[in-house]
Amino acid sequence: MFHKSTQDSKVATKISFQISLLITKRCKPFTDGDFIKGCFEIASQKICPEAASKFEKIRLSRMTVQRRISAMSANITDQLTTHSENFAYFSLAIDE
Repeated sequence: MFHKSTQDSKVATKISFQISLLITKRCKPFTDGDFIKGCFEIASQKICPEAASKFEKIRLSRMTVQRRISAMSANITDQLTTHSENFAYFSLAIDE
């Protein structure tokens, strides 16, 4: 019982990260997460009402989307820092 709940929670978190990434790539405001969640809830109630509770677990509030994007940004920065320590040479190209 607890295993399924934990698994659903992990899936909801992964979906939240993926939607946050999509919001970022499309240069949309963080508040679009609330709109997307509302769309999910309407669609899930009509298409698969038995799974509607799973869609409610997806967190897409403005602050959650902001935290997800910040976490992804920090992860990319850490990866770049780690990889750049092994560079023998590098070049910078700066525009105006």
